[in-house]
Amino acid sequence: MSPTAWVVTDRKPMASRWARLLSAAGYRSSSVSRLPASGRGAEPVPDIVLVDWRLIEGGPETALKGLLADCPGSRVVVFADEDALLGPALARVLGAGAADLVPSSGSDAALLRRLETHRKGGGPGPQGTRDLRVDRVRHAAWTREGRLAWSRLEGLTRKEFELLCFLMDHPGVCLSRTFLMECLWAKRCGLVNPEVVDKHVGSLRKKLGRPGRRIRTRHGKGYSFDAESLL
Repeated sequence: MSPTAWVVTDRKPMASRWARLLSAAGYRSSSVSRLPASGRGAEPVPDIVLVDWRLIEGGPETALKGLLADCPGSRVVVFADEDALLGPALARVLGAGAADLVPSSGSDAALLRRLETHRKGGGPGPQGTRDLRVDRVRHAAWTREGRLAWSRLEGLTRKEFELLCFLMDHPGVCLSRTFLMECLWAKRCGLVNPEVVDKHVGSLRKKLGRPGRRIRTRHGKGYSFDAESLL
């Protein structure tokens, strides 16, 4: 049986686009213009629920908590326009229980890959690009240039590997230095100078070589991972 999906948005062009992408990914989908009233439950429970950030930005914690309670077992993915894809929004969405925050401005191919990842029950984001791969179990990364053979990357520190995986988990999302510190340095966050993030990014780019260009600097905002460009 095909997996099922809900699309929650009041923007008809966006609802149509998601319906087309979901169909291509093998989902049976339906669209509603707002979240159902909490406590009413969902029958049957969809496998995935795609929610427009604009409908919940005033209180994502309450909205997503109610949705997850009504749709137990569903994977909730929030989609947002480029200007909303900043660290604070990402933190609120993931903190409220969503599985992912994706840029609605992404290409069809990129969004289809994200849907496929969630259909398989994986985490957000791809495990690699055409020139960069990571294996989290083996704590290893590989790079290549053009059509040359893959080469295992040596010398990555544990923190650099964690930073790389975190960026790859959220392609297209601008992650502020503060947010990266809170997520990757956790309890030591208050003791770490924000410039440490810049140094780790610089070192990571240098070790990655050409694929390091995928780590983009958003001046005055933070860093993002570009999984699409041909470089």
